[in-house]
This record gives sequence, structure tokens and C-alpha cells, in this order.
Amino acid sequence: MSAPVMRVHGGTPEAVDPMDRGLHYGDGIFRTLRMVGGLPVAWPFHVARLTHDCGRIGLPPPDPDALAADVAALFADGSDGILKILITRGVGGRGYTPPSTAEACCRLYRFAPAAHPPEHADTGIILGHSGMALGCQPALAGIKHCNRLEQVLARRECADHGWPEALMGTADGRLVCGTMSNLFAVVDDAVVTPAIVDAGVIGATRQRLIEACRAAGRSVMETDIHPAALARAEEIFVCNSAMEIWPVRQWAEQHYPVGPFTRWCQAQLAAACAGF
Repeated sequence: MSAPVMRVHGGTPEAVDPMDRGLHYGDGIFRTLRMVGGLPVAWPFHVARLTHDCGRIGLPPPDPDALAADVAALFADGSDGILKILITRGVGGRGYTPPSTAEACCRLYRFAPAAHPPEHADTGIILGHSGMALGCQPALAGIKHCNRLEQVLARRECADHGWPEALMGTADGRLVCGTMSNLFAVVDDAVVTPAIVDAGVIGATRQRLIEACRAAGRSVMETDIHPAALARAEEIFVCNSAMEIWPVRQWAEQHYPVGPFTRWCQAQLAAACAGF
């Protein structure tokens, strides 16, 4: 479908109220996930992240049963697609202070399946390096909040350079994430992913892979990663819930194989069943 279909529970029905705090201040959170045959992939992980993110900024989390019912209704035709869940604090007056009477609003948006070239997941991508530094704010680290202007500008940079994705880091040189993805690498035979402590988003797919590794007896180190460490990596990939895993075959002047750990992770995600 060319335009998103929206379903709303709570707050203002159908339309976005012009006084919604999500519109004025980015006062809200969101998550995006893949739907297969009308069912969500990795639903418990996404609900857990929604609940976590709401709690971090003082929003009431959605009722899991009501949310599942609305998602099922939105995809009642059993189609594949992309679901975006957007929760804002709702309508409030002028000024930053959250009103005590605001009613949070949860909006669900249905989009067509992501149209990524299949070779991105097969033979890998050339990964760029964005010049847009991430602001550091521990109180917001990990949350997928509605303030995404850094990523908007970084995606414009990707478009200008023809990069499918690019890494973003902090002003002190730590690599944190992609513009729309989390990063994993094998460095000195150890699996590493950037620690999300003062910037970046903790993605549901990142969490799925960490749990899959630990269940298989392979540890994952959440740690600071600098360009020098990434330059000597044996393999690299980026991931999110819509594209799942894109191996990296080149970053800066470094070339990488699509290694066995990357293929193992792809198989772990492919084996997951969709459902509530």
C-alpha cells in the first residue's frame, strides 16, 4: 500500500491533534517491527522494549492484550508488512512541563514490506561513516524516543553518498550504532556490540541476538568500540527488525568476509516463528 493505514486507541481518534506533545516536543516513543502473514515477528521483545521505554520517560505502557488485539485487527487480512507503534503523551498545553491530565495516545501504522535489495543480506553492504555525532544523554540512552533529528540528518548523508547504512558515533570517537541499526562485530574472536550507556537505541533484534548467543553458550561483550578495534574485526554486521541482518563487506578502507558468525545469526532470526 502506498499510504500507511492507522489504527488508534486512547487519546484523539483517527487524526493527530495539532496540540499533541509528540508533534511539538517529540514527547513519545516508537518501535518498528516486521509482520509476516498478519503476525508480528518477535512480539515479546518489542512489547518489552515498549514497556521499558514508556517507563523511562514516564508514560503509561500500553496494555499488552489491547495492543495485540489492535495489531491483529490492523493486519486482519494476513498480509506481510511493517508495523510502527507510536506512543505519545497526548494533548497538552504550551510549555515543556508535562500536564498531569494528559492522556497518552497509541497509534499503529501499517506499511508495505521493506523493499531492501536482497543482496544487502546476501553479499553484504559498503558501510559508511556518518559525520553526524550523537549527543550523549544517559537518561535517554537506549530509548527509541521521537527525537530523531540526528538520524534524519545522517540518513540524508547516506543518500548523498549512496550508502545503504552508516555508522554513527560520539564526539569522543566511540562507535555506537548505525543510523537505523545496531552493530555487531567479531574482534579477536570475541563477539562485541557497542554498550548503550549514553547514546543510541537498544533494538529488539539486538536483544534477540544477545539472548540467542548466550543460549548457545557464546558470550557477547557490550563494550566501547573505537574505529581501531573495528578495523581489525574478522566480521561485521548491522541489524534491525525490518532488515534483520546486513553483513558488512567494506567499511572505510577495510574489507571483511561474510563470516560464519554472521550467517549463524541470520539463521537464528530466520528460524523465529511469527505470532503473539
